[in-house]
Amino acid sequence: MKQNMKKILLSTAVLIAFVLTVKAQTSSDRPLKFSIGVEAGLPVGDFKEGYKFGIGGTAQAEYAAAEKLGLTLNAGYLSFSGKSEDILGETFKFPTVSVVPVLAGAKYYFTENVYGHAQAGISFFNNDGGSAFTYSPGIGIKAGEKFDILVKYQAATKSGSTLSFVGARVAYNF
Repeated sequence: MKQNMKKILLSTAVLIAFVLTVKAQTSSDRPLKFSIGVEAGLPVGDFKEGYKFGIGGTAQAEYAAAEKLGLTLNAGYLSFSGKSEDILGETFKFPTVSVVPVLAGAKYYFTENVYGHAQAGISFFNNDGGSAFTYSPGIGIKAGEKFDILVKYQAATKSGSTLSFVGARVAYNF
């Protein structure tokens, strides 16, 4: 698992480096756009019982497949800190959960500035947590030419359990 996690982190770093070195063009004359973003999440469901706020970052590429449709590829890293609980006089702290999601999806632009975004893929977890099928629907707005805000639900499902959160991505577009 540690070897797989290293490969995923290296792939994410290469994607981010690629995004940062792409020659800038105006968004209207190019079919491929890139963004880097900060993500935050609040655990929901069973996940909220042991974990609190999560933070991380993502890199995303978007290909304009049609006038109102973009295809996306997204990779990132999120870390959720564990809560502390007192059990029979002893304090127990849940370990930090780190997630590396790798997702593909589609954006449908309802208007020039408002879109729906659906993604699916796989997430990799630290501490020999393996991987899980992941899906993420959301609604976003373009806040000017360079900034984008997405509100989403993200869930990773494995062996009958689900790690899920409600989150936001604030991104800078290239």
